[in-house]
Amino acid sequence: MYFCEYLKKIKFNRVALYVLFILLAMNLACSQKTTTRHDSIKKSPSSPDKTPSSSLFKPLNKKKKLGTDSEKFIVLGDELFLKGDFDSASIKYNLALKANPSSVDACIRLGDIYLRKGEYKKSGEFFKKAIDIEPENKFARFGYADILLEMGEKEDSEWQLRQVISFDPKFAQAYTSLGDIYLDSGKQNKAGEMFRKSLEIMPDQNFPDTYIGMGELNLARLKYQEALESFNTAKKKDPYDIDGYLGAARALTALKRYEDAKRNYKKALEIFPDHREACEMLVEFYKDRGMHDKAKKLRDKLPVPDLQP
Repeated sequence: MYFCEYLKKIKFNRVALYVLFILLAMNLACSQKTTTRHDSIKKSPSSPDKTPSSSLFKPLNKKKKLGTDSEKFIVLGDELFLKGDFDSASIKYNLALKANPSSVDACIRLGDIYLRKGEYKKSGEFFKKAIDIEPENKFARFGYADILLEMGEKEDSEWQLRQVISFDPKFAQAYTSLGDIYLDSGKQNKAGEMFRKSLEIMPDQNFPDTYIGMGELNLARLKYQEALESFNTAKKKDPYDIDGYLGAARALTALKRYEDAKRNYKKALEIFPDHREACEMLVEFYKDRGMHDKAKKLRDKLPVPDLQP
């Protein structure tokens, strides 16, 4: 978890991460059968223990009889997604889309993964394809709203979010994203109202977005310790969403806890090494600390910028 000048410094792929907590419950329900298999999987030292979450799709039930190759590939992709292996998951989702070019499920999942990576052009293409196939799909519109917001198209993003709410007034994450828009527009009180409404609808949110939004609101109000607490909660909700680490790094920098800030920047880049904006933030951090050699070395490795859809 699918912004303008202010939010670009703080977060990037704010996809709200909302419905995939169902996957976590499903994973726990199957834990007796899968523990041995999961234990045999080698994880990199940087891989968090907790699984990622997403608000952009509901998992296919792997226990039900799957009638198509597309569905089978999606189930395999979902299992890889839960392990944080996004590259392998995207291969399965692409196979699902090849088997069924009208698969909204595959489009939304691919949009989610590319949004996490900061590849907004590719992400937007998949969300738009999903909307073309199924115009009233709230997850597709919600993901596309995130892309529009990343690109600074606030009015279009808000329109998409209002559409989502018209489909489902209890879609908590849509209110979080509206809060993001208000925060970016300098309307801090209205942003706070939207974040609180999101938590009222779903008090035990298992996705990080609302907490990231609250962290950003506290940063804007110069409440750095409160901001840090919100970002740390976001990291616990989804250790694979780099926005929590990047927000925490900014709060820690403001608190003059520079080593802790650097660790959070590096953790974000361990998860997505080619995330350009995260690299740029660390470059600026090094420059501000007088570490010009490190800044230059990292700047020379910056990924090619993604193009607007």
